[in-house]
Amino acid sequence: MNILHIEDYDEEKGENYATLLRSAIKGHNYTNVETLSDLEREDVKKYDVFIIDGQFPKDENSKPEVGMCKLAVEFLMSCGVKKSQMIIWSNSTRTHQFAAENNIIYFSKKEMKIEDYKEKGVNPKFLAKKAGQYCIAK
Repeated sequence: MNILHIEDYDEEKGENYATLLRSAIKGHNYTNVETLSDLEREDVKKYDVFIIDGQFPKDENSKPEVGMCKLAVEFLMSCGVKKSQMIIWSNSTRTHQFAAENNIIYFSKKEMKIEDYKEKGVNPKFLAKKAGQYCIAK
């Protein structure tokens, strides 16, 4: 299986989810891109699955933004990628809501609480399951 993971290195937290995911999915062809611009340069037709972070930069000179996930989904769909090929892996409650409303599978990287959603004004019915429960991450 060919997997494209859209995930930037989190300098603020020192977390590298790309390295974690690469080690968890041995036996598959794995590619990581860090920005929307990187994604747009990829030949997306050669990938079977797309794992999309909720926040990443538009380009190498930008800071991560929540809106990039939606733009990545729109770009992938314009290239003929089906929603069933996408997984959104994010701690952003608004991204979880976007994924649910658009019938895209989504998971969180950490354990989420109902309060996390209420604080952001997002209905807790969009509560994401932690990906670790499904052997994607620890």
